[in-house]
Amino acid sequence: MTHLIRPPGEPSLSGAEVHRDFPGSIRTLEEAVRGLLINFWHGPLRERARSIAREMSEACRVSGYKESAVLLRSIQALLSLSAEDTRGIQCSIAERLLELVGLLKEQAAEAES
Repeated sequence: MTHLIRPPGEPSLSGAEVHRDFPGSIRTLEEAVRGLLINFWHGPLRERARSIAREMSEACRVSGYKESAVLLRSIQALLSLSAEDTRGIQCSIAERLLELVGLLKEQAAEAES
């Protein structure tokens, strides 16, 4: 299965590829976010999730999926916070990340119908 996430240097995705691969990419992002939340704010896991969100956001922006790009930029912003920045608000951040991923899933389901 081809995923939206590609190694650096590979060609950009077309709008059709983003549309076809979006649900799978969301699953990849969700797995990365859930793994991060289980091991709250572990550096490498946070960077992986942020990298996935960044790649997806750029592909969505280029392909005209503006609402999804905005959600993904919000995810990126939350994932950019340091462990110190999250002290005392970890539960709120976790809930917001899962809510944003849920909204992405809803958008993907609407696009498929």
